[in-house]
Amino acid sequence: MTNAKPDPRIMFAGVTEAKVRVPANYIRPGHIIAKIRRVERGITRAAKKPFIVFEMTVLKHLGGESGQGHRIGEDFGHMIVENDSFASNVKGALMGILGVSESEISAQDAIEICAEDQPLANTIVEVKSHTILTKAGEDFTVVNYLGEVPASRALLTIDPQVLEANFADGYLQALAANEAAAAEPDQEGNA
Repeated sequence: MTNAKPDPRIMFAGVTEAKVRVPANYIRPGHIIAKIRRVERGITRAAKKPFIVFEMTVLKHLGGESGQGHRIGEDFGHMIVENDSFASNVKGALMGILGVSESEISAQDAIEICAEDQPLANTIVEVKSHTILTKAGEDFTVVNYLGEVPASRALLTIDPQVLEANFADGYLQALAANEAAAAEPDQEGNA
């Protein structure tokens, strides 16, 4: 019996083209401030259903629930898979994130948030989630987006080291300055 080894060129031939599967880390119950890293759309592997996922990073815990959900700095995703309530769930998420009414959200908005330029990237949002039991007897995490967190609030309430690890130098300060300038009244007194 020989102890022959396989040819490494043949053995590892597919490594260059291979796609790595990152383990999913879905949203868990808690009340947090998070940074949206990107919004992706795709098809689930098992059921072959369309989905949208908001990929985020935890920046701060709110409401004393820090041990319940995610760690500060932890990446997670809020995945909405196509089902009977898919359109209303996507619309509700966008309403909460953008702080607009139901009539202001269109299919085009949903298309645009998944675009290559990632318009929601670096948006800081307040998210509150809890688990319910479905009619089928399964746990389901209800996710509510409570609005965008202004940069000025983020600078005052989130640990500076956490902000430094998640945003480029001066990004939030510039954003806060733009927010302040936009809030200042013009010569006619309009803000």
